[in-house]
Amino acid sequence: MTGAKLADAAVIAGKIATGAVNGAAIADGIVDSDDLRAGAVTAAKLATGAVDSASVADGSLNPQDLGVAGTFSLAPGAIVDGTCVEQVVDVAGIATGDHVILTSPRDLEAGLMAMPLTPDVAGKLPLRLCNFSGADVNAGQKTWNYLSI
Repeated sequence: MTGAKLADAAVIAGKIATGAVNGAAIADGIVDSDDLRAGAVTAAKLATGAVDSASVADGSLNPQDLGVAGTFSLAPGAIVDGTCVEQVVDVAGIATGDHVILTSPRDLEAGLMAMPLTPDVAGKLPLRLCNFSGADVNAGQKTWNYLSI
């Protein structure tokens, strides 16, 4: 059967033997995205290294694609001027040794600085809060953002 006649012929499900159509039977460049059903290409079917940064559209990833992201609520309380305090926040999904990015709330008291510390217990985010304001501060409850990779 010629290519034109084959293209016009109907292929009926159940009439093709299992394994009859494989990579060797399909011409290069013939199968495109329209030929694949939704969800046909899964992570398990991708070769290691098949998707790299050049394969991902700029701006297409969100924080959850990179790691564990979300918010937590924290009320640091009293912090004496010129000192730092450490606090630990429960954050599901954070793993020991993760790299953490922390975004302070916009209304954080002036002179306070916060930094995430490397987690050494799963599900626990250690923070160091320092007061460089020139006076003692009683920091109120705020919502913080984090990204843990």
